[in-house]
Amino acid sequence: MRSLKSRQGLLLVSQGLAMAFIVGSAARCSSTSGGNVVPAGDDGGGNNSSSGTSSGTSSGTSSGTSSGTSSGTSSGTSSGTSSGVSDAAPPDIVEAGADGGCAGMATLTEAAKITFPVGWPMSTAGNPGSGNVSIWLLTKFNVAGTALTGTSQSCALSLPDLALNLTGMMATGGGTKLNIQIGPGTGIDNPMNTTWDKITRTFPVSGTLAGWNTGDMQTVAPSLGLLGLTDTAMSTGMNPGKYSVDTTAWPPYCANNCTPAGSFTMADLSDDDGDGKPGITAYPSTDSGYALPPTTSLFAEVADEVYIVSRNEIAISGKSTDCVNGKGTGTATITLFDNHVVGCHATNPMGQNFGTPGPCTSSQVSFLDLNRTIYGYDMTMGDSISKAHPVTTTNVSVVRLPATAKCSDVRAALP
Repeated sequence: MRSLKSRQGLLLVSQGLAMAFIVGSAARCSSTSGGNVVPAGDDGGGNNSSSGTSSGTSSGTSSGTSSGTSSGTSSGTSSGTSSGVSDAAPPDIVEAGADGGCAGMATLTEAAKITFPVGWPMSTAGNPGSGNVSIWLLTKFNVAGTALTGTSQSCALSLPDLALNLTGMMATGGGTKLNIQIGPGTGIDNPMNTTWDKITRTFPVSGTLAGWNTGDMQTVAPSLGLLGLTDTAMSTGMNPGKYSVDTTAWPPYCANNCTPAGSFTMADLSDDDGDGKPGITAYPSTDSGYALPPTTSLFAEVADEVYIVSRNEIAISGKSTDCVNGKGTGTATITLFDNHVVGCHATNPMGQNFGTPGPCTSSQVSFLDLNRTIYGYDMTMGDSISKAHPVTTTNVSVVRLPATAKCSDVRAALP
């Protein structure tokens, strides 16, 4: 039997900063009911952001991470691998089946990119708006018959710009929009974007597949991912952390006593990027036209670092479009896309001297958390993404990668 390069898959993740978070799928099928739908291939714009949580300043905060400050959407889906990602089949692929189709394998490594629509209401400093969020995932499956089990890792998060209102522009001393990024520098593949590569945290995923040929369906159950939050109870080290359970209510914004952990306790937080600061560190864009996020409503210090946490939950179903070359499209349903600001570093805006740069005060963290971007399926206040109000997208792309692939390979394969 002749060797074939067999690629295929379906991922599912939940992020975060959001964020993030999520599982990949090699599939496209019709969208499930509920939520807004983005047609495949319409990912909404330029690639002007580095990865950002399902949340934080959004995320960006995935579970990003998304705060009242957010990052820009990335470019459209890619049709194949590139930039140093080998197109040769990994050595664990078995040969073609006797019927000429694609035979199975024992392990499966995939890059996935999921792009979905969001909206957000007006805040004290920002206008309402809408745009697209993109999440990149690296998933590694073990395959046993029709069962898929493994782990997924968030590799990037891209969030839409937040347009400032008059209050926001006055508070920042200049600039008309905000863009929070996880990893310094703009552009999803910027050499300075090293934060995601420091985050090695994974979350479990599981699913089933009907077969290995083009057109065979795969599904992955809803999977929850945390960034900046512990997934085990610190008191025992064994029991699930309360925010790793999708029925645990997300806490409200921090109104007071917001240092050092925002709406959480220090036992809840995890320094996933290893920089000694709570949660994940996001960096607001300093490009032309962008402002640093304000820490109060009028002429005061702004934040040049924002520390965020996120919780995301996503399910994916679909089918392989090319089992030989490992490509696929799918449908994803996002049921959680939570974020919070848990800290920040303040500096002076536009050369003005309002104080000494340093860690944010409790009131500054509270202002950022109150004005973080709370993503929903539209711009209605209170309609955040949830199990009752999910967002569905058909804009899911998957590419098969070698077993040794890293997050940098994911971003190269699906720009």
